[in-house]
Amino acid sequence: MYQCFANNEVGEAHKTTRIIVRNATMPNVTISPSHQAVADPGQSVHTCVSHADPAAAITWFVNGTEMTSDIENTVSGLKTTSEFTYKFDSGMLAGTHTVSCMALNIRGNVTAESTVDIQVEVFVHKMASDQKMYYERLSVVTCPYVSFPAPKAVSWTHEGTTLVLKNSRYSLTDVSTLNIGDVTFDDAGEYCCTLTNEYGGTDYEASGCANTTVDAYPMFTSAANSTTVRLNRNTALVCSGFGIPVPTIRWTNSKGAAVTAGVTTTTVNNTVSSTLEITNAAAAHGGEYYCYIRSSLSEVNSSFIVYISNATDPPPATIVPKPNYDFFPVIAIVVPVGILVLLVVIIACVQCRKRGSYDVSEEPNIKPFHVRAERNDQGELYAEAGPDIIQQRRRFLQEQAPPGDDLNGQYATIGSKRSSTLTSQQQSPTRPAPPYPGRAAPPYPHKEEGDENGNGGSFI
Repeated sequence: MYQCFANNEVGEAHKTTRIIVRNATMPNVTISPSHQAVADPGQSVHTCVSHADPAAAITWFVNGTEMTSDIENTVSGLKTTSEFTYKFDSGMLAGTHTVSCMALNIRGNVTAESTVDIQVEVFVHKMASDQKMYYERLSVVTCPYVSFPAPKAVSWTHEGTTLVLKNSRYSLTDVSTLNIGDVTFDDAGEYCCTLTNEYGGTDYEASGCANTTVDAYPMFTSAANSTTVRLNRNTALVCSGFGIPVPTIRWTNSKGAAVTAGVTTTTVNNTVSSTLEITNAAAAHGGEYYCYIRSSLSEVNSSFIVYISNATDPPPATIVPKPNYDFFPVIAIVVPVGILVLLVVIIACVQCRKRGSYDVSEEPNIKPFHVRAERNDQGELYAEAGPDIIQQRRRFLQEQAPPGDDLNGQYATIGSKRSSTLTSQQQSPTRPAPPYPGRAAPPYPHKEEGDENGNGGSFI
């Protein structure tokens, strides 16, 4: 107990007070905020209770930001009770949020925290009405959405046709971004995304669509090459390009100065072509040139060199007609066939020389038969004949052959094997003939061996 005295000439006064000394304690949070999952729009109520000596003051935070409203604090002795109501009515708050309370007194502070999941059914924001894709490049189509929990399913369509998202040209960065590789002009059109999420045991679905167009970065379709030009001659250098939007073409020399003389440019659809004509080439025309193709997307260039030559024109070239080989397949067929036919004819002629034929079928006094003539090493005439035509042959020789004629060295082969040898002397009618018992002698010398019908024998 302490007393304080004060006095003066008039009198004295005093005051008594008492000081009690206690041990201050750190705040202790006995009840912390709890995890909650609520639907948006809605609210969550969080409670924080602290014990401390002296009693602590409680402050609330959401995602690290101090809250100053919707808080109710109650202090009872060393106990401080605080209640915080977290309100939300916008889908943009969907997701997991951190709610924390901090108890503070002269000894220090302590913090307790928890989370609240603000759940919303999936919602797709309005997609851009005209999304750009680029020819032969990787392009994306986006589908902005809000969903908590995250979508459990997603699908994309192009012009009403469902896309196979595992295809090498289509992939997803996340459910909201469709990647399209190696874009072609056929990829333009309407793309729609459909998302599905679930909370509270219910599936929710939302979709959105966007129209896309395909632009093309400027590119060369043909570029001029380095060339050599003779003095006082002309040449034309051409650069062509393509792009959407339509590009422009410009020419410069090695110093970067624009080249406009002799330049003509034409544009057809999204293709542009420019020609640089050099007339009466002089030394000043030589050097490096650049052709630039530019659009609002980018610019590309190509370079080439023009060489000026002092050489005179070469003499006119002698043009040698190119052989025509169109008929070669015909020759390849006709020549072998002709050679084969020629060989057959030659073989036939050789056989004819070895075997002459004498056709007496038109003789008036003899029946038709064929003859073949040969001479042996002694020059004798040899013939074969069948027994049934021996008499015909005899009559033929008697009637047709003049005296002393040896039938020009020919003889006949008739029917089955039967031989005779006739010499010019033996054919003479003046030579005595041997007798032939039982029959008349032939009109020329004759000898016969065998049976009486002449079978198996020979005659001369």
